Amino acid sequence: MSRFFEVTEPIFSITHSEAAFNSTVVFPSLKAVFQHFYEQYRTKCYPSEEKLEALFTQLKKIDARSGYNADSIIRVGVHNNIELMIAEVSSCFSKPNKSKHATDHYKGMFSLLSMCKGIADNYKHASLETFKKQKVFFVRAYNQHVYLNRSGEVLDFMYFVNEIKVEIKEALSNLDILE
Repeated sequence: MSRFFEVTEPIFSITHSEAAFNSTVVFPSLKAVFQHFYEQYRTKCYPSEEKLEALFTQLKKIDARSGYNADSIIRVGVHNNIELMIAEVSSCFSKPNKSKHATDHYKGMFSLLSMCKGIADNYKHASLETFKKQKVFFVRAYNQHVYLNRSGEVLDFMYFVNEIKVEIKEALSNLDILE
């Protein structure tokens, strides 16, 4: 446990910048997820403004210069590097930026649609029932919260749900109480 703390111990405050919040809180969490599934699925987590290939593939038909860079992306190696999860940090910790948050939210939703389309393109012969069960995820960090959105399905229409909302400050306060 002490080795994990040495690696993740912040050398700056998470309120310093979006990058500080991402590298100290969000990315280490995603890294834990991809490492858990690495043996079976060869998952990889790409940090720091990584190009979302699923969206780039769709947009290059219109304009090859267009694209979207997510703060982090998890790809599944044993399935042609399918993109399954993206993360976007929309503010420093405790310093909200509402306009950037709204923009990142919409970019994330379009990215989820592109990831679904990328999966459908890779598995053209899969049944609709199988495809409906497939989920993609979008992690958003904003102000003092981390949100996990996932794709879902109602009848024949795709929708996205806010699955989990974690309040970081509350979690840290609870640790203080436990001591």
